[in-house]
Amino acid sequence: MISITVYLKPLSTFIGRVPPRSDTLFGALCWGYRLLFSEVSLKDRLDEFEEAFNSEKEVVPPFLLSSCFLFIQGQKEQKRVHYLPRPFGRRMEVVDESLRGLEGTLKGVRILKGLKRKINLSEEEFDAVIQGRKSDADFIKEIRKELERRDKLSFGKVEQGSPADILESPHNAINRLSGAVQEGRFFYHQELVIKPGNGIFFCLKCRDEDLLKDLKQVLYFLGDRGIGGESSMGKGQFKPEFKEGLPFTEPSEPANYAVTLSLTYPDAYIRSALKESYYELEKRQGKVESMYARAPHIWKDSILMLREGSTIPIQNAKRKWLGANPVVREGVSDLSGHTFNVRQYGLAFLVKTKHIV
Repeated sequence: MISITVYLKPLSTFIGRVPPRSDTLFGALCWGYRLLFSEVSLKDRLDEFEEAFNSEKEVVPPFLLSSCFLFIQGQKEQKRVHYLPRPFGRRMEVVDESLRGLEGTLKGVRILKGLKRKINLSEEEFDAVIQGRKSDADFIKEIRKELERRDKLSFGKVEQGSPADILESPHNAINRLSGAVQEGRFFYHQELVIKPGNGIFFCLKCRDEDLLKDLKQVLYFLGDRGIGGESSMGKGQFKPEFKEGLPFTEPSEPANYAVTLSLTYPDAYIRSALKESYYELEKRQGKVESMYARAPHIWKDSILMLREGSTIPIQNAKRKWLGANPVVREGVSDLSGHTFNVRQYGLAFLVKTKHIV
């Protein structure tokens, strides 16, 4: 498959606290593909996904994508620093061993808080983890040293700025019958404000050049329309940019585990391997795109998915592609009256890792 990194240079804010996740991104790509090409073309692509995951033979899915993550535009040689999720592993065993003697102390609590906040890793740190050169024990040592260094400085440390801020955006409540603003009724949306020079990116593996060309056209279209909530109000707009290759290097030798960079719906194999996996579950419930479709109600069915960074054993998997795209709303009608089922993207974007052996 062809591997590329897709950069989304923001032209507006994004609704939510984090960049678009893989299921949101896939939904936007599907609607864009339908509008630019045709409903028949989209259905053919979706059928190809089903064929890849239901066939007894090794059939390659049309494409795989990760969730979106932040990057920082560095000053030196204009190098971009990519941030990726910290892989899950044997954390409690590592923590218990690394904090021996500090149980219940203020220093131990501060170290644990520092480790909990380390959700994302720079590409250099991520490479070191998946190559087996770095573990949570190493991160704990670094946090301990940093805390000790800070305690020695009376004026503290000047922290590097975050690449993005969270904005609480106030809105007026609207009476849906009269269309008038309801006096004294407010609600707030959280918006992700990405600072100038920085941006978001996702990883894409595509089956062939023709499909990649089509997806690029869809992303240019989505850049003007926007991705995520309130796109009709100008949110989620971006300028796409494409680069060959991915911002990490997988181990060259065989690996028994892989990290997923996308929200993953557990298929039969993953469910059977959960006892040997390291993961966190997240409840996801999206809404049907009301701009193009009608449904009995706007909410899709809620499902549980593995979060990005979950680590799954792959040595006994019968195929390279894991996860599934479950049906989350049946009987949705488009504006022409055609009825179809809505699926949610839950395929794993796997990266081989050596941090679990």
